[in-house]
Amino acid sequence: MYDWIGSEYGNISQAVNDGLELLVKSMSNGCDTFCDTTCDTIAHTSPQASSPESTLQNDELSHELKAVLDSLKVAEHNYETQQARIGDLKAQIQTLYDQLHTKDDQIKDQNENMHKQAVHIQTLIQENSRLNVKLLPETTENNKAWWKFW
Repeated sequence: MYDWIGSEYGNISQAVNDGLELLVKSMSNGCDTFCDTTCDTIAHTSPQASSPESTLQNDELSHELKAVLDSLKVAEHNYETQQARIGDLKAQIQTLYDQLHTKDDQIKDQNENMHKQAVHIQTLIQENSRLNVKLLPETTENNKAWWKFW
């Protein structure tokens, strides 16, 4: 029924309004334009259409229908508000997802740079150790200590 209302009407409130107007018309026209089962239901709820009790019942039903209509309008407004909020939250989630993706790329680049720096430092250490070996004297056994000059 919800799908049918959605395809026939733009929103639920319009369908409820049309249904209530049709109910009021059928009650005032003596059920000429309404189906027989609905007329039987209306006839059972208001057995005497011309009595003051039936008018009072009709007024009560009218007030109840207005209250239901108002509650439906409030519910529809809440639904639309919630849908808008859901849309906002989806946009925020997408923004956060994009930021997270950007941070992942930045971390990946930073890790690559650190790896390159580590390789460069290792190369410098190896080169430094080769230079240190060349600077050391080759034989220290034949040389006398500097204070042993006699």
